[in-house]
Amino acid sequence: MAYQADSSVLRWMKSGDNATNLTWAKQTDERVWFKAIDDIKPYLRNYMWLVCGFGLPGNFLIIALILRMRSRGMSSYLIVYLAVFDSLALIAKLVQRNIFYSNVRLEDIGCKMVSIPEMSCASIANWTLVFISAERFLTVCYPLQRQRWLTDFRIKLILIVVPLFLTGYAISLNVVFQYETKSRCGTKYIKFYQYMVIPPITNIVAPFIVLLIFTIFVLKSIRSVSKKRSLRLKSVTSLKEPRKNSQSATQEMENTLSNIMLAAAVLFFAVNALYCVYTLIMFPVYVSNLTRSVTFTRYSALMISDWNHALNFYVYVLFSEGFRANLLRMMRSWSCCMRMLRLCFWSETMAVTDNHAQSNANAMEQTSTSSIV
Repeated sequence: MAYQADSSVLRWMKSGDNATNLTWAKQTDERVWFKAIDDIKPYLRNYMWLVCGFGLPGNFLIIALILRMRSRGMSSYLIVYLAVFDSLALIAKLVQRNIFYSNVRLEDIGCKMVSIPEMSCASIANWTLVFISAERFLTVCYPLQRQRWLTDFRIKLILIVVPLFLTGYAISLNVVFQYETKSRCGTKYIKFYQYMVIPPITNIVAPFIVLLIFTIFVLKSIRSVSKKRSLRLKSVTSLKEPRKNSQSATQEMENTLSNIMLAAAVLFFAVNALYCVYTLIMFPVYVSNLTRSVTFTRYSALMISDWNHALNFYVYVLFSEGFRANLLRMMRSWSCCMRMLRLCFWSETMAVTDNHAQSNANAMEQTSTSSIV
C-alpha cells in the first residue's frame, strides 16, 4: 500500500522522461490516496461499532428463532450457518478495521494475517447465501431432483469444503503483503491495484452475479406456482367443495425459507451494487488518477457493503410473514417465561417474608408468655 522506496524511484527516473513522468504521477496519486485515507481513518475505525451493534443481536435472534421452529430441515440450518458467519465477519471486520487503520506497527506477519479472518468469513457468508439461493432454486423449480442432488451428506460436505477452500484462498491473497514505511502494509509480487480488484471480484462481484441469476429463476418459479395455486382454488370454489386453505407445517416452512432467501438477496443487491460498480467501472477507469473523490467512493462503498452482514434480521422481519409470526410466538414464549420467573421470585419472596413475620410473632408470643409467668 505504501509508495515505492526512493531507490526504485531513481531507477525509474533514469530510464527517460516518460518513465520520470509516470513515476512522479504514480507517486502523486498514491500520496493523494493515502492522504484521503488518513482523513477518514477515524470513521473507518469507529463505524463498525455501529454495524456490530445492529448486526450481532439480530443474527443471534435469527439463530434462536430458526432453531426454535417446529419443523426444521437442512435448509433451515443453512440460514443458521449464514447468520453464524455473518456474525464472525462482523467481529473480524471490527478487529481488522481498528488494527489496520491505527498507527500500529504490524511487521510482515501482521500485514499478512490482519485481513485473513475478515476476508474469509465475509466471503464464506456471501457464497453461503449463493448456495442457499441455489438450494431454493432446486426446491422450487425441481423439487424431485433436489432430493436426489442435494442430500444431507452432500450439503454437509459442501459446508465443510467450501469454507476451507475460501480460507485457503484468503491466505494465498494476503501472503503478498509486507510491512512498509509509516505503519503501512504494501504488496509484494503483484501490483497494489491488482490486489484492489481481485478479492472484490471473487468475493462480492461473482456472488452478486450468480445470486442475481438464481433469484430471477426463483421469482419466476414462485410466480408460476402461485398462478397454478390460484387457478386450483378457483376451481375448488366453483365446485363448492368444502376445503380448508391451510398449509402443512412443511409447506409453511418452505415458503418462509424462500421469503428469507429473497429478502437476503434484496439486501445483498442493495448494499453491494455501488461496490460492484466501483470495482468493475470506476477503478479501472481511474486507476491512473486516484483522486480524493475516487478514494472516498471506494471506502463509502466498502462501508455500505459491510451492512450486508448486519441487516438480515430486519429484512427478514420486513419481507417474510412466516418469520414475523415465528418471531412473535418466540417473543410471547419469552415474555411468559419472564412472567413465570417473576412470579416464582415473588412467591419465594412472599414465603420468606411470611416465615419471617411468623417467626417474629412466635417470638413476641413467647416473650409475652414469659412476662406473664
